Amino acid sequence: EKGDKAAAQAKKQEVYEIARLLIEDPFGYYANFDQVKIFIEDYERLTKMEIVEKELPDPTPKAKCGKENWQKDSSTSECSVCHKEFTFTRRRHHCRICGCVACGACCPKPKLMDQNRVCIKCT
Repeated sequence: EKGDKAAAQAKKQEVYEIARLLIEDPFGYYANFDQVKIFIEDYERLTKMEIVEKELPDPTPKAKCGKENWQKDSSTSECSVCHKEFTFTRRRHHCRICGCVACGACCPKPKLMDQNRVCIKCT
């Protein structure tokens, strides 16, 4: 079964809430076998939805943008993402995927040394 992300997220939240209730009070929420069977079916359906979602190819492949295609620093005085004005402390950074100019909050420093800055629009 393939479902949209919103439906999968809603079902996931519902299943997790039921699982939490089962752990806290195993005989209170699902008192009979039929309800447990429904829970298991919902859980299996959710798992299949997530597997299908993970297997779908990324519709927008994230190719690196060459430095020659970066947005010029002088072309904007504000972040392309949050639109806050650049200052002495709010510096300009280039997204290595789309090339936009963004602030440090919107184009954070990578956690691993071998990764590049990527804006939150491209993550």
